[in-house]
Amino acid sequence: MNYDIIPPTTYQPLWTVIALVALGFVLLYVLVLVLATLPRREKVAAERRVPALRGEAARQQCMNDIDQLAADHAAGKYNASEVTQKLGVILRAFAADYSGLRTKPMTLAELKRAGVPASLVHAIESFYPVAFGVMMEQESPAVALAHAKEIVYTWS
Repeated sequence: MNYDIIPPTTYQPLWTVIALVALGFVLLYVLVLVLATLPRREKVAAERRVPALRGEAARQQCMNDIDQLAADHAAGKYNASEVTQKLGVILRAFAADYSGLRTKPMTLAELKRAGVPASLVHAIESFYPVAFGVMMEQESPAVALAHAKEIVYTWS
């Protein structure tokens, strides 16, 4: 029997480069994954501040907008879904004008943390199902308009 010893196969240097590049991609993937799942820091409330009208000027402007929306709805210009969408925008604009917070980009959770009155948050929250056409028992536009006026009157 003839036993020939076969020397180990030598690898080309290219395979070392390929292995290092693959390892680099894996490390980069893990780094991106870790950074993407870090908890987000809350933006400072001061960053959300804008000049506030405050007082009666903001309240009167909002009431005029609600009255105009009611008139447009009565004239058949807007359906119930459009009324609730516009009421949400009007109330957010009022909150921004009155408090100085930029409420348009805020989510409901951010509105709650920002300290806006709970009645405003509840009203905006109740407008969403109608705005997106969820088929369930909802307030009529007249009730929603009256509710919005009540919120504006009672905001202090």
